[in-house]
Amino acid sequence: MLGDSYSNDHKCGGRVMRFFTSDHHFGHGNIMRYQPNTRRFSSVKDMDEHMVAKWNKVVGVSDMVYVVGDFSFYRDVEKIKNILSRLNGKKILIRGNHDLATSKELIDAGFTDVRDELLIKLSNGRGVLLKHYPYDGAWYTKLYHIAKGSKWKKYYLLFPNRRDSWLIHGHHHGGQKIIGKQINVNVDSWDFKPISESTVCQLINNKENNFLRRMRNEIRYFIRGVVGKLYRSYKGERHPIHK
Repeated sequence: MLGDSYSNDHKCGGRVMRFFTSDHHFGHGNIMRYQPNTRRFSSVKDMDEHMVAKWNKVVGVSDMVYVVGDFSFYRDVEKIKNILSRLNGKKILIRGNHDLATSKELIDAGFTDVRDELLIKLSNGRGVLLKHYPYDGAWYTKLYHIAKGSKWKKYYLLFPNRRDSWLIHGHHHGGQKIIGKQINVNVDSWDFKPISESTVCQLINNKENNFLRRMRNEIRYFIRGVVGKLYRSYKGERHPIHK
């Protein structure tokens, strides 16, 4: 389990960039049926080739990429190794529900490290939790997963409940890129490209600045309303209306 300290294992220096991505599902034929709006490919091979090209378009050979789960559907570790060998950068896997190979097999295939979850610090000093699953959500989300059966209940129990840090996750394909303090880096939402650390920092800054701006406006309107009521009350007492 994750402790309260940040990992010092994955430091970047110089011009090395860090990226985040998830849910490639390399080798998964049915994902094209599940995601028809984004996965319009004629074959699994075409899909795999497209995702490799999109990755290498933004990631350099010396960069670092955090893959936040569900990298591959291939059960043959040699096929996973072949894909990893073609992808630029060092790759750290945050295990998802479809990453079934052992950690040793995945590291032998080409991942630098394999974790269930990881807490890192961004370049702006902000701490973020990396985990495949989103935060556990509202009570009705829990009921939905329990109603879906034991398989989905098992997934729900893996959802993190730690809410004092920002979360970078996957698991949900498509949809909104940011909800609350959660950033979904699944490839179907990001044109199959890993997103840079600077993009993550900008998303966090925009979200927090918008929140602060709303709070300032609400406080301003509240004070203005209270002052207005006090002024009207004062004027009414000083200048009563005689009938």
